[in-house]
Amino acid sequence: MSDQEGRQRDSSSPASDATAPLSEGTRLLDRFVVGQCMGRGPFGEVYAAVDPASEADYALKRLPVDLMWGDYAMAIRALFRQVSTLDHPHIATTRFLEIAPRASELYTLSDRVQGLTLKAWLQLRSKAGEPAALPHDLAVGLCEQIAEALDHAHTQTVPTQHRRKTCTGVLHRDLKPGNVILNPDRPFRPGVPFAKVVDFGLDAEIAKAMGVLSAGGGKDLTDDRFFYRSPEQWSEGPLSPASDQWSLAVLFYELLSGTKPFHGKTLWELHAQIRSGKVEKPPQITDGQWVVLKKAFALKGQERYGNCLTMVHAFNMADMATTEMVVPRPFVRMVSMRKPSGLHEKQGLGGERPAGSMDTAAASRGLRLFRRFALVTLLGIVCGVLAWFLFFRNASPTMEQQKPGIESKPDQPHLPPAAPDSDSAGNVSDER
Repeated sequence: MSDQEGRQRDSSSPASDATAPLSEGTRLLDRFVVGQCMGRGPFGEVYAAVDPASEADYALKRLPVDLMWGDYAMAIRALFRQVSTLDHPHIATTRFLEIAPRASELYTLSDRVQGLTLKAWLQLRSKAGEPAALPHDLAVGLCEQIAEALDHAHTQTVPTQHRRKTCTGVLHRDLKPGNVILNPDRPFRPGVPFAKVVDFGLDAEIAKAMGVLSAGGGKDLTDDRFFYRSPEQWSEGPLSPASDQWSLAVLFYELLSGTKPFHGKTLWELHAQIRSGKVEKPPQITDGQWVVLKKAFALKGQERYGNCLTMVHAFNMADMATTEMVVPRPFVRMVSMRKPSGLHEKQGLGGERPAGSMDTAAASRGLRLFRRFALVTLLGIVCGVLAWFLFFRNASPTMEQQKPGIESKPDQPHLPPAAPDSDSAGNVSDER
């Protein structure tokens, strides 16, 4: 069925009106019970849903009716087969892609995550008067969780539509604060809320099908997804995991500085600034950390880091290296790092060495010296035995020389007896 026929069917059927909200308590597909509306996005509403049989909670998203027919539906179904295989603590997996034949509607059901989106959480911090720039530990902790989710998806091998071939890696393609949900009641570590990435790949595919991602001059930036698009997404070139790394670097920059790295009043202005690759260094980070972010902002994907978690760890290590250079560490701390844990308590800058530490070090040095001396002695004994054996073997007499009364003569070649000379034979006859 063509797209035009689908739209005519949609307009002629009153039950297919996608703008009519779902009422709470409605049963869909004879299985799921619809709850309250959780939000409305550019592509449809999101409702809370529950499966009474399994008592599992889901986030139900109703998609535009136009996506049910044509190549759009095939692309979305193929992508769903990939994203439905993702299983990671920091990924909200899309479990079901269902079609209601009577209502002519398309639904996706994902794992329901308790909490707020990162975008709403940042807005609450702003209303509370807190600074827009997050502390480094908090920003690194959030991006570390997102990087783990992205790297897990990038390294997965999933079946394709034909189920005979396999493709490696699932790209998000639409990473932004609105697709990250935080749960402050479940900390990732002290001071860092637990984060989950949602809408893996599906939102980007739906937006591409609906024509939302087509950049045209003079259009206003009504959707913040454009600020996180990589250069290869703007040029509609082949995408790779490095594309998601670019989006994560933009989000990382925003969390650290409180502002986005790229600005523009129109899509063309934003596109031109991203293609230029010129980003200003925020004052909240050091020079070493800025080198890491600049590498992640490289225009070519092969010039960025191998994966997202490597980028986050490099940023964190750059921060630690700068701290080590600014705050000198005493030599006592370097020595204590070589000792096994549990021997003594952690020392401060002005603390004294624990009792017995010098004796333990001296004993270990003496044991090492004894081992080296024993090894050298053993090698010397082995070499002496080999030398004695070779010397006396060459100097010992042969068996013939050891027999009494037999003199050893040098071997001579066996020659046949010489024939008598003719002159000597004549002389002998004369004498006779």
